Amino acid sequence: MKEETFLEKVCSNTGTSVATTLIAASGGVYLAPLIPMLTASFANNRYQKRVENAFFDVNERLSPLEVAVKNLSDNQFKLVGEILSFIMHTTNDDKIELLKNAAISGVKSDGLQEHEASVLSRILRDISIVEFNYLDSIKHYDLIFSMGNMSAEKILEMKAKNKNGNKVVSVEEPEEQLLLNTLAGFDLLKVSGSGYGADYIYRLTPMSYKLFELCS
Repeated sequence: MKEETFLEKVCSNTGTSVATTLIAASGGVYLAPLIPMLTASFANNRYQKRVENAFFDVNERLSPLEVAVKNLSDNQFKLVGEILSFIMHTTNDDKIELLKNAAISGVKSDGLQEHEASVLSRILRDISIVEFNYLDSIKHYDLIFSMGNMSAEKILEMKAKNKNGNKVVSVEEPEEQLLLNTLAGFDLLKVSGSGYGADYIYRLTPMSYKLFELCS
């Protein structure tokens, strides 16, 4: 009898194939309350195919990691299993790629702690690809100033006063300020104070760098 793959073990308690599991699971994620009217929609068909392709890709990428898979810690198994379940609730292709990378990296993260796994799991479940990409775009800055309605002259003055060698960026657009607030809610940014006319001054937290490492 053929041994179950890691993906099959995570996605099913039976010995069904990945494809069968995916079709059954993905068919009920969004549309169960509306069956049978919308299950034949093109969107549902795209969704099923997208998830199926993602899972087969993950399974293929896990093949060279057989030893690591067999020796997963409980924390790794929890994190990777939850990441795979998030794929079945995702329609954005870029977010799926992010989750796939995180699942593979999770298999390699043999020092993962229980609380760390839980926090990373919640972040990966809820963060949007727009939020992740924005966090990635500001990761090289030491300080991120949320400037509100400050004038351009005041912003330049603020930067000139920064004499500590910190690499800083000012954020004036309301949309970006909302992203900062959201990322702070994920504990990916922390408020390190205010000043220079800024409403808030943010820094990236250690969890941000753990997220980048997991998703790389």
